[in-house]
Order: sequence, then C-alpha cells, then structure tokens
Amino acid sequence: MQSSLTEVARVAGVSASTVSRYVRGQLRVTPETEDKILHAMDKVGWERPCDSYTSITSVSLIIPELTNPFFTLLADQVVRTGRERGIDVFLHVSNGVASREVELIRNLNEDQHVHGILFVGSNSLDGLMDPRLITKPFIMVDEEVFDSAHNDLCLISCDNRNGAYQAINHLVSSGHSRIAFVGGRTELPTARARETGFREAMAFHGCTVDDRLVFHGPFSEAFGASILPSIIQADPLPTAVFTTSDIAAIGILSTAERFSLRIPEDLSIVSCDDINLCDWLRPRLTSIHQPIGSMAKGAFDTLFAISAGKRAKSQWYPMKLIIRSSVRAIEEN
Repeated sequence: MQSSLTEVARVAGVSASTVSRYVRGQLRVTPETEDKILHAMDKVGWERPCDSYTSITSVSLIIPELTNPFFTLLADQVVRTGRERGIDVFLHVSNGVASREVELIRNLNEDQHVHGILFVGSNSLDGLMDPRLITKPFIMVDEEVFDSAHNDLCLISCDNRNGAYQAINHLVSSGHSRIAFVGGRTELPTARARETGFREAMAFHGCTVDDRLVFHGPFSEAFGASILPSIIQADPLPTAVFTTSDIAAIGILSTAERFSLRIPEDLSIVSCDDINLCDWLRPRLTSIHQPIGSMAKGAFDTLFAISAGKRAKSQWYPMKLIIRSSVRAIEEN
C-alpha cells in the first residue's frame, strides 16, 4: 500500500504543504531539504507522482446531504484522503435534488479551478444530462447514477448484493425465517442490489419472502418509523427485519418503545452502512460495514489514472458484517 504524503512530511521533518508543493514543482527548496524529502520518500515507500498527479490540485465532491451520517463520514474520509495527497477538496451539497445535481456537475465541469469531480448521487441522472459532455475526470462514488456500461464512466462502490446476503445469512443462522425487508428507492442500483441479495439469500435458505413485508422509501429515520406499524400488524409477525440503511433502522428503534416492542427480544434488526452511531445505540446495532476509507482512496487513485489518460475500471469493495447486540438467537420452528 502506498504511504501517504503526510508520512513523507513527518519523516522529512517538514510540513505536508512543503512536500505537496515540492512534488508539483510549485516550490523550490534547498538542496538539504530536497535530500530530506527524497530520502523520506524512499524510506516510507512513497512513489514519485506522475504528471497527472501533479496537475491535480483541487477536486470537488458532490454529496446529497449532511444530515445522513453516512454521507458525512464519506465526505470526511474524502477530505482526509485528499489532504494526505496534498489535494484541496471542495464540498457541494445537492440536497438530493436531481436538477441541482445536474447543475452542479455542469458548473464544476466548466470551472477551470476544478481538476476532477467525485460525485455521490441520490438520483438516476440517465436522461437528464449526457455524461459524454463531462470533460473532466469524473468518478461516481457509492451510487451508479449513470449507466457506466454504456457511458464509459467509473464507479467506486461496494458489493451491496453480497452485503445483503451476509445479513440474511446471519439472521437465518440465528433461527429467523420470517424476515421483513426495508429498502431504498427502487430506481437506484444500490437499493436494487441490496434487495437482490436479500431475495437470493432467502431463496437459498428456503425462506419465503412475504411481499407484504417488503417496503421501499427514502433512507431516513421518518421512513423507518413510518413502516413499523405495518410490520407489527402482520400475521404472523416477522421475528426480524433487514433494513438497507442504518438511518431507517434508527427510526425503527426509536419508535419501537411506543408500540411496546422490545429489540431484539421481539424483533431483531440488521442494517447497512455501519455508521459510528451503531455502537452507541441501545441495543448496539448489527450492521454491514462499508469500507469508506478504501472507497475514498480508490476514488482518488481512479481519478489520477483517468487524468493520466489510462483506462480505469469500476471497483466494488467487499462489505463486512459487524455483529453487535440487535439480533436474538431463537430456536428453529
């Protein structure tokens, strides 16, 4: 793994800004300082940057919102990764509005001070704009808002299908077979992939999917809270629910007491994203972890490759089940 620019600066005994400006040819240093920097690069195994790297000094990150902790964590990781590589990251919030997302992409594509765009979308933009008009390095992160198979665009995301499969495997191995599903909006590939993983795992284990217990909506606390009455009115009751968002799971947890529902004694929960709050909830929330650190690094690596004229490929990172205390083991029926 390539060491960070920050490590080079620490070993050399200079600031990260000095190293960043030096490798870009923007700063002349004394021979003594240059020797220190070059020696530090060799010592920590930092590769000398290519021309495309040195030409990228600022990147814009577009995210849907800051109220969802997942996007906040992702933005923080992108900014940290950019700082390690001496790249300024400018944050733009679309508020999840498709027209605003298109407007931001177009404006940033024309901004001469922006050298690349990392786009975390929340809507399908196929048909709303022609991605072939995007002339700057452009990476979709987390959500495939354009059909990359037809537009030669790169996506940095997770294996959401397998992540959902892991969630159901855990619930079934804990004795659950009647499982409700709380998913995202079906027009989004991530939401469809997670539902596919859910249905495939249920079929593999011989569990029936009750479509009356399949819900779709926005990733929000309010949505999670709103579907709980439908879940507890089902006959027979499900013993578990798989939500494809921690935020929706929090909505269920916060509403459960109102219905005298105990988690996990009466209803077990597994969710997705593994935001920091999962460890602080009661019960602590079992969730599928998204490796946002690896995603951020992969996004920058892909950005540099595209800038260098190389053909970059989309990347899907594995997700990992983090077991906490929101699932109760029950005897098989």
